[in-house]
Amino acid sequence: MPIIQLKSSDIFHFYKPSRCERRLYLMEFPPEQFETAHLSHLKEADQQLERHFLKGLQDFKDLSKGPNVSRLRDSMKAWMDKKPVLYKPLFSYTYAWQDQDFELMLEPDFLVWDDGGYCLRLCRNARKINRENHADLILMAQYQGWLYAQIFGEAPPYLEIYNNSGRLLEIKPAEPEFIENQVQQFLALKSSPELPYSPISWTKCQSCAFREYCWDKAEEIQDIALVPMLEARLILALREAGAKTVNDFLALFPEERLAEFIWHEGQNPRKIGAEKAHNMRQMAQVVLTGRPHLLQDPQLPETAYWAMFDLEGVPAQPGHSERVYLWGLSLMGPEGEANLQTLAPHLSRKADQTAWMEFLAKAGKIFETHGDIPFIHWGSFEVQSLNLYSQRYGDPQGIARRVKKNLLDFWALLKASVLIPLPSYSLKVIEQYVGFDRPDKETGGYWSVVSYLKSTSTRNQSKQLRLQQELLDYNHADLVAMWHVVEWFQAFMRETEAQKLSES
Repeated sequence: MPIIQLKSSDIFHFYKPSRCERRLYLMEFPPEQFETAHLSHLKEADQQLERHFLKGLQDFKDLSKGPNVSRLRDSMKAWMDKKPVLYKPLFSYTYAWQDQDFELMLEPDFLVWDDGGYCLRLCRNARKINRENHADLILMAQYQGWLYAQIFGEAPPYLEIYNNSGRLLEIKPAEPEFIENQVQQFLALKSSPELPYSPISWTKCQSCAFREYCWDKAEEIQDIALVPMLEARLILALREAGAKTVNDFLALFPEERLAEFIWHEGQNPRKIGAEKAHNMRQMAQVVLTGRPHLLQDPQLPETAYWAMFDLEGVPAQPGHSERVYLWGLSLMGPEGEANLQTLAPHLSRKADQTAWMEFLAKAGKIFETHGDIPFIHWGSFEVQSLNLYSQRYGDPQGIARRVKKNLLDFWALLKASVLIPLPSYSLKVIEQYVGFDRPDKETGGYWSVVSYLKSTSTRNQSKQLRLQQELLDYNHADLVAMWHVVEWFQAFMRETEAQKLSES
């Protein structure tokens, strides 16, 4: 009997039927071989929240450890004994479908006893949980509620998700027919002899355990989906019209024909139009040649000194508001680099305010010595944080206001100025393209948050110092990576200008 254990990631992949990973999760690959660092950090962030929740419980039965056979037995006994709280119980259900039996595994984070029975509760490190944000979590809770009803004959009184702001969000159960239909889709994919086609895209593939597997295949055949910013349904429509590769696309669709191409988004017909057709062909040429293409000259500031500016923040936690814990600042110039990072060592208001004031002092020193030089950042977080902290603690000398005036969002500048043969303008994607070798490739945003929370909760001073140094190193890598991108773009601009002069 095959065992189908539906976890958060499984639910997400069969909930989004356009995703190619849905089949890969059911192939011969052991899933643990494909757990990426990103997924590992996500799981660790969820576990951190679970531990916080457990601290507030007086009496709970831990069923998370041991082989499945003993966990199944002990979980059922604890359920029958009506223990107040069951942590990570494990249950199974035999599901018959198309003349075959499947064993579906149920492993909720918590079952909490209420007068009406056990409430099913999940812990997830997410702030917004709705149909637009983390719809997979809603479906996972609904699936577990449905499976609980199959096993015990009645649905749990409540489905709940405990989020990272300390709120319990009630989830409405789904219609049983809907969940059963999703389960059957999942099982149908398992029995499918072929992997269904699904367009790759950086948004959906970047954290997927099978990204390299799918991406390598797409690059091998120069799949049309390698052209960034194309809607999945548009890609499928172009494939139906014969354009399965980038070469096919450029050969079959000159700009005029492409502009008139009709495709459907849901029930609504859409025409590509002249502007989008021009942009699509330009991007396809860049992907095919592997050479960037300048769209416009952004007129970079003429300055010998540049400030690299990158912040690390932790979302709101139970008892703590959203905050920046690392103010990354690095001065780049003719004499090399001056590292001016500031880390808040504790998750306290005093440490938070001290870090802010230290950052303002360091930024003020830069202005005093070098004048109004550009502060290079990547995306909107730095602007939002300057506004937040100016309101929270004030800006007595107007330094934050001056930093805001000199901010230069290099992510926005590149997107408007140059087409790069890459799937994303993310710093960690572009830095590889320009030749920056990040010292630790397994780190990332979620890793950073989890590591900081660990450093503030440990009583082991040497461990705390080690974690803090790792955070500083991670942030420093971001600062240096941004500088590499700035230098690359300056060199690219000079080469482009020289080429224009030689052609004229």
